[in-house]
Formats: sequence, structure tokens, C-alpha cells
Amino acid sequence: MIILGLLDRDYKILVDIKTGEIIYGDIIFASKDENISNINIQFNINGEPVNIEGFTFIANIQKPDTLKTPVEVIITDPKNGLCILDLPLSLTIETGLYNVEIELANGNELSHTYPFSYTVRDTLYMDSDDSLSVVKKILKEF
Repeated sequence: MIILGLLDRDYKILVDIKTGEIIYGDIIFASKDENISNINIQFNINGEPVNIEGFTFIANIQKPDTLKTPVEVIITDPKNGLCILDLPLSLTIETGLYNVEIELANGNELSHTYPFSYTVRDTLYMDSDDSLSVVKKILKEF
């Protein structure tokens, strides 16, 4: 089980298993963010949650430099079709557009979703240590 931190991003996408269609809004991370980059995924059929027990999911992510990286999608609540894509730091540090396609496997069946994307933007701060010290200072004032 993954325990999400207080600062974790709460992006959610819906994936229709039958059509491969993905519904999502803008997903944007900052290049200096660390250990908070998660995408919550709900698998459904015609908008209704689907039981995904026995399934495996891999997110194939293409970085801006065209390098493709497979990342395991972790099932958190199989009966309600819920998963989390916990992005490693290597997939949120370089600025640019990242394309993602989820591979769905169930027994000998294999399928792929439509692609979706997320953006990593540059931060306004020069150094994450400086940013963190500003946050700590603000928190001490409360």
C-alpha cells in the first residue's frame, strides 16, 4: 500500500478498458518537485468502475528526449478499479512534455490505452534547497 504524503499531487485520470479512451485534465509537475508526483487512475467500462483483479498494468512513458521508460502501475483497490502511477524522480526532473501509454494485461490478453501526457515545467526558484528553506521559514511563523 502506498501512503500519500500531504504535498502529493492528486491528479486523476479515468481509463475506459473497452475503448482505451482516457479522460483527464492538465497534469503539471514542477522540475524541482520531489517524491510527490503521482497520478491516480480509475479503470472503468462506460463510466462504471470495473474489477481489475488479475490484471497488470505498465505505463510506457516517453521523455522529452524520446527515451521510453516502463513504470509499473500499482493496483490500490482492485474491486473499484483504482491504481496509482507513482512517477520516479527521473520522469519529473527534465522539463517538457511526457507522453504516456498504459499497457493492460489480463492472462493472455494484452491491450493499450490512448496516449495521454503530462508536463514538467521549470520552477521559479534556482535551487530546491533555497525553496525548502523558504517553506520551512514560513511554517515556523505559524
